[in-house]
Amino acid sequence: CACIVCKEGLNLTAEDVREHVNSFLPEFKIPRYILFIDDMPFMGNGKIDVSTLKGIVKERIKEDGKK
Repeated sequence: CACIVCKEGLNLTAEDVREHVNSFLPEFKIPRYILFIDDMPFMGNGKIDVSTLKGIVKERIKEDGKK
């Protein structure tokens, strides 16, 4: 899974990301899920809050499964 925060005004799609990484990653390393999020969750010490990020990923994948 890849979580991406886009710069304001940049309109990327999951397919755009896959096409880009396909040029330098082997197919088995290309993320199955590519999620665009508003902000990366950080802890007080400045590190990425992995547990919160995992929760966001699980929720998004669950929502996409309902569509």
